[in-house]
Amino acid sequence: MLKLYKCLVYILIIDNIACVHEHTADTKHKIKHDLQFFRGNQSGSNEIIEESVYTNNSVHPATYQNNIFNGQVNGQDTHENSAQISQLKKNLSSDQNDLILDNYWAQNASLENEVITNVPDYRRSKNLRKYEDYKQTTSTSGGMWESIFNFLDSALEMILFPFFRGGVRSSPMMKPKMSKVSYKRFQLLRVRPRNDDEVEDIGNLEGETGVQFWTPLLKNKTVDIVIPPELTLNIKEFFKDRGIHFTVLSTDLEKTIAKQNPKLLSTSQKSELKVDKGHSFTWNRYHRYNDFLVYLEHLANTYPQIVELMPIGKSSEGRILKVVKISSGSNTDAEKLIKPAIWIDGGMHAREWISPAVAMFIIKQLVERYETFKPVVDKVDWYILPMVNPDGYEYTHTSDRLWRKSRSQHDDNSLRSRIFWSAFRSSCEGVDLNRNWDFHWGETGASDNPCHETYAGPKAFSEPETRAVADFILDHKERIQAYLTLHAYSQMWLIPWSYTKTKVEDYEDLMFMGRKAIEACKKVNGVHYDIGSSTSLLYATAGSSDDWAKGRAGIKYSYTVELRDKGSHGFLLPASQILPTGREIFAAVRAIARSLAQT
Repeated sequence: MLKLYKCLVYILIIDNIACVHEHTADTKHKIKHDLQFFRGNQSGSNEIIEESVYTNNSVHPATYQNNIFNGQVNGQDTHENSAQISQLKKNLSSDQNDLILDNYWAQNASLENEVITNVPDYRRSKNLRKYEDYKQTTSTSGGMWESIFNFLDSALEMILFPFFRGGVRSSPMMKPKMSKVSYKRFQLLRVRPRNDDEVEDIGNLEGETGVQFWTPLLKNKTVDIVIPPELTLNIKEFFKDRGIHFTVLSTDLEKTIAKQNPKLLSTSQKSELKVDKGHSFTWNRYHRYNDFLVYLEHLANTYPQIVELMPIGKSSEGRILKVVKISSGSNTDAEKLIKPAIWIDGGMHAREWISPAVAMFIIKQLVERYETFKPVVDKVDWYILPMVNPDGYEYTHTSDRLWRKSRSQHDDNSLRSRIFWSAFRSSCEGVDLNRNWDFHWGETGASDNPCHETYAGPKAFSEPETRAVADFILDHKERIQAYLTLHAYSQMWLIPWSYTKTKVEDYEDLMFMGRKAIEACKKVNGVHYDIGSSTSLLYATAGSSDDWAKGRAGIKYSYTVELRDKGSHGFLLPASQILPTGREIFAAVRAIARSLAQT
């Protein structure tokens, strides 16, 4: 909330300054058309090209774009008008600040010392223009703006901060409403770097606005990259020039997102389901968090002899976290004391929708088909938390389908270098919950930048979600013999350690049990899961939950399960894959349960 008020003050001040140079409505309309070509029609689509501009210039749009990039349009040197171009950029920033603010103003500090010859080819002309505009504006203004912002930030921090201590800034009711992120014309590309040079070339894309790496960048491994429309043409040409082969998995992510989940049931259909079944939860679509809770309550009310709901805490936005305990009462008191237990959690990363859906399917099988799977319920207790990150999950439904982190806010987000610019980019909220655990926290594979997807938080267990899970597990650690956390995607069965390449002491035991699981999994649908440590199959991740479960809680069989698929759909796995994925993973966890019951 403090961040929002400070940003509003900044905007009001800048807005008043900008009024001195405000153009008329007709001029601003023309600016949008001109700057659209200035930024370039890089998506390769003619849909955004204004017919009037195309006709007036009498050249193909791509040619017109390249001419502007190279400083020539209809024989005129556009660089002679760099001051005008700079002003056009400023005027447009209020309407399209996401790219202008982030790629122009926010990088001014680094542009002064930028070595132009080292700018990547796919951004060279753009950076040259930014540098030229920057030098022209700073040559007259010097460090005035930096001084003003430093003064304002200090003053506003002193004035406003006392009013926003405590829970107000963390309240979801006080957060500004964000418009839904559109991925229209964003493309998903798959590349496979063959050598270190190609890894470096592709790695230059990291940090670009709108670019997302869905998989780690490793030599001789496929990497899936989301590319925004304004960079698509340049990046594809860049790959072609460097001989880097790529495959287009999606030409429009917004359309892919729309196809992933069937439309919501009508109100009448939901009512009919609730009358017939007591809930509206189905297995042919991805449901909202409230549907999860209603279904779990239904199971607890319908099967009270084996189902117990155990609230363990609340998320940062106040959503309840409920563990489902599944246990039969057929054991003697002595047997209950030594009865092994299995922990399963899902939904730690918000965009991995298949994860909580599979956790719910496991619950369904154990409860609704108890008579069929009676041995693994009578001899093993189950603790299942289907949704670790309900705030992030809900956010992926309402605002940004590809959001990964939680939705918490921390004081280190209030640094001026992040406050003003991140107000226009919500990526600086939240923590990667799978980097927040108190075991080698903050080391390799985790970021200390709040705006990064792998931000580990200001300290270990800074998040109420990870604290709640850890406290529960520690209270039951004497009986929990297997820990499984469900993620997506890659079809992998990962064992500790994740923070180092050093093998865990009982490596062979973990591999033996893991192979049992993936063999049972393969028998269901013929789908293969690779097995190994995260550092051998993927990358190093410090502060992860599986390492903590093994290293701190002392749980012998600790695994991270990366669910379907291998990248054809990635995080946008269609809802039609819920049942086949659920069935194969249930077979895997049953194999583990049977082994534990025999020990």
